[in-house]
Amino acid sequence: MYSLKETSKILSIEASKIRYWARIGLVRPSIRSGRRRLYNFQDLICLRTAGALVEKGYAPHRIKACLRNLQTFFPDNDHRLHALKIFGDGRTLIVDIDGALVDSNTGQQMLQFSVDRAVRDLRRQIRDIAGSAEDAEFWFDRGATLDGDPESYQEAIYAYETSIRLDGSLPHAYVNLGNVYYNMGERSRAEELYRQALQRDSDHPQAHYNLGNVLEEHGKLQEAIYHWKRSFELDPKFPDPLFNLALVYQKLNLCREARMYWRKYLQLDSTSPWAEMARNQLKNL
Repeated sequence: MYSLKETSKILSIEASKIRYWARIGLVRPSIRSGRRRLYNFQDLICLRTAGALVEKGYAPHRIKACLRNLQTFFPDNDHRLHALKIFGDGRTLIVDIDGALVDSNTGQQMLQFSVDRAVRDLRRQIRDIAGSAEDAEFWFDRGATLDGDPESYQEAIYAYETSIRLDGSLPHAYVNLGNVYYNMGERSRAEELYRQALQRDSDHPQAHYNLGNVLEEHGKLQEAIYHWKRSFELDPKFPDPLFNLALVYQKLNLCREARMYWRKYLQLDSTSPWAEMARNQLKNL
């Protein structure tokens, strides 16, 4: 948990801005400890997102109004800033809701026709490029060029599924396809694909790490711990599993284990903003 001063230091956002955003209800601290109000990890993500939107020209009151609109249009979704994928040009906030782009002012889905047309055009272009000698790695590489943009998630899914159809033994295709579904909010489908990747390669570090993330969100902490530990065993230069292990052990009030993993994490990452967060957590244990 983080005080206002610690939060301001970690995120490099003035404390006065953070107070103001709390006052208008944009991002309020989630934790009460006596008279103190503390920010948790998800609050930090919300604040970082709010800061990025303000830098792009969105006024805090407009962001708050957009979130209120989304709650009205889609009451069953989580509309806190940490849970949203947001796009825009400084005037209109566009939000990815279950894979569809939505205008936060009106609730109207956007670009559906053009996206569908782009999918058809891209599939035709890929078929033309691939010719008769279809290759699973070609389709995997194609998916990898598309999976970073929500507007091309459907094209990426098509490419990865084609790669799997041509060669079902490639674990990285399952992992990347799982990542696309994870980013679309389809956690159960992502979990299934990560498990399929591990069926094909039980020593795939990224599949273990990503599966651990999904399991933690589902509350399966012991299984998540197993997969994060296995991920780090397989790739000891990748620090992210250590960060997650420290957080989970801290959540379980296993302070000795948490301290151990914070220290291990800092041995691999001593300069990033996450390292500063790790130091603060270690200091407070």
